[in-house]
Amino acid sequence: MAATKTVLVVGGTGECGPDDDAAEVRGLLSCVTARLDESWTPRWIPYPAGYGTPTSYDESADIGRARLWTALWDTLDNTDGPIALLGYSQGAAIVGDVCHTVGHATTLFGHTTARIVAVGLFSDPHRNRGEIVGPDIGGEGISGPRGPWGSLGGVVSSFCAPGDVICSTDPDTSVLNLVFDLTSQITSRHPLRSAQQALAKVQVRPKGSMFPELSLGIPGVRWAAGRVGNTVRLV
Repeated sequence: MAATKTVLVVGGTGECGPDDDAAEVRGLLSCVTARLDESWTPRWIPYPAGYGTPTSYDESADIGRARLWTALWDTLDNTDGPIALLGYSQGAAIVGDVCHTVGHATTLFGHTTARIVAVGLFSDPHRNRGEIVGPDIGGEGISGPRGPWGSLGGVVSSFCAPGDVICSTDPDTSVLNLVFDLTSQITSRHPLRSAQQALAKVQVRPKGSMFPELSLGIPGVRWAAGRVGNTVRLV
């Protein structure tokens, strides 16, 4: 069995497709893998990294997670070396979700979780507050924090650039979080169904929960508008 060092790489929305060559890392993270020495073997995870054209974000992420699990299992069974994982944006959400599950599991397909030696998340939509390499820029991931990493807590590194609202949304600004929540199931293949799903999400929310700031009256409206304006100017 090979003692290869393997890095599993998951790109962001629009960076990859379901039929990509797994041996060729693309997009932003290719700049990271290009700096690794020859002892590491990068493995690109092909998936339909979309946001509604035509695959919805949620469906795309489900496929990405399934393919990453398969690649992780295959790597564990067929190599003896250490494993690292990298993800950018939607890919960071996928890698983070898989690693969060691994960190709270007692076994990993019959292997020890110690095989995973490093996890790098770039622009993670689920970044935990205060979890960042470098100065803390505040906020948290636009989809809400993921929570503690369990046994992988010591190997996860999260990177978030100043002004990146995907990983540093102001938690007091509910509008951006709402927009992401309502659009994550949109797909150009089924526009009517997408609209119905978004409407259903609105209907099940308690009255006032989508924009809690508005319960403060005119002062709340002004305060919320200022928060949104500050965030939008950073985009």
